[in-house]
Amino acid sequence: MGLIRFQQILRYLHCADNSKDSGEDDLFKVRDLLSMLNRNCQRMWTPSCILAIDEMDIGFRGKHKHKQRITFKKTGDGFLVFALCDSAGYVFAFFVKFDTQWCRNIEGLCASHSVVLALVDILLEHNPLYKYGELYADNFYSSYELAEALFRRNIFYCCTARKGRVPRTLSLPDDAPVNSFVQLHRQNTTVVRWRVKPSKDVLMITTAHRPVTATTKTKRRARFNDASQTYEYVYEQEFTLNCANDYNMNMNLVDIADQIRGYFTTRRRTRKWWHRFFFFCLDTAACNSYVAYKTYWEAENEGKENEDKRKVLTHRQFNHRLAEEYNSGSRKRQRSLSMTSRSASMAKVWKARRLSIPDVHPEVKRYLTVHRLKHLDHYPGGGRQQRKCGYCIKDRNSSKTTYICTGCDTGFHPECFFHYHTGGEE
Repeated sequence: MGLIRFQQILRYLHCADNSKDSGEDDLFKVRDLLSMLNRNCQRMWTPSCILAIDEMDIGFRGKHKHKQRITFKKTGDGFLVFALCDSAGYVFAFFVKFDTQWCRNIEGLCASHSVVLALVDILLEHNPLYKYGELYADNFYSSYELAEALFRRNIFYCCTARKGRVPRTLSLPDDAPVNSFVQLHRQNTTVVRWRVKPSKDVLMITTAHRPVTATTKTKRRARFNDASQTYEYVYEQEFTLNCANDYNMNMNLVDIADQIRGYFTTRRRTRKWWHRFFFFCLDTAACNSYVAYKTYWEAENEGKENEDKRKVLTHRQFNHRLAEEYNSGSRKRQRSLSMTSRSASMAKVWKARRLSIPDVHPEVKRYLTVHRLKHLDHYPGGGRQQRKCGYCIKDRNSSKTTYICTGCDTGFHPECFFHYHTGGEE
């Protein structure tokens, strides 16, 4: 497809009937598309026991009243999307931030905490037997009430917290050593304050770790050796908490989904905001398909030897295969309309179209009027490429023509077409 053809399709791209827009729904242009993608993502996947909620960014440089200044994402300013992902990087459900359909207070919580409950309720609605999963989030969604509400839904919760969202009684003395911590248990929730540096404390809220214990992990660090003037890797034992260790390992699930979506994207430069949402939905659907394919491949080849394993497709190969299968239907239609496979009925259609054009070559019109009941399989059709004439090909001075016989699949000049097929008879 050429650039002009792509721009022409993109110009008339619409996802909804604008005549039915009442002006009350800010997402009316892409409402049906977002709902369809959400339903299909939830219907085709069973999430794992490790989940994460975070923001995804849809970059947009145009003008929109809900556009936000975003400095913590690579794509820059645009729209924020709250997404629920599992350990494989599969986007199970998502909400647009300025969507008015989910902006409601659930169980008396604020909007940021209601997002978590709304996404979890969607998960439990499609998977009623889902229990005892672990959900990780950052300090934007942290509160004691939210942790208790998730625990009542049989979902364990672990997140970092802000200073104003933990009890003031949970404190450490100023002269407390590094790596010291204190925890407070309230019903089913544990609140932890951990001193990681002399002047920095980390606050965490968890229902998945009771009690919170100290552990050590091996971490590789690069050290510069002055003697050899090279860097050497040194393995050190580092102090940490079990809740902090699990949080660091599982909090980046939404970032993994963003990373997969950023490898091969269909995003194009545009000033229409619904085009950005269309490309986001297209990329999300393709990435979810690839994640599902890899998960199925790993389950199918588990326990097999390397020789018996079927070769897995890379992300690039999977996208090429996806595009080929998507265009397979249109290619079949193009082959059926080729010059070599036109039937007599198609020749009649072409004949009617050619006769309706006033500036037909006189030699062609004479053939159509005199021999209109004969040789219906042979009709002069217009082609895009120039070919050599099949009647005067022996003449070196013969020029090429764009007229093609539908029955012979051979190029002919208009006057040569008449002589070739009729032998010059009237």
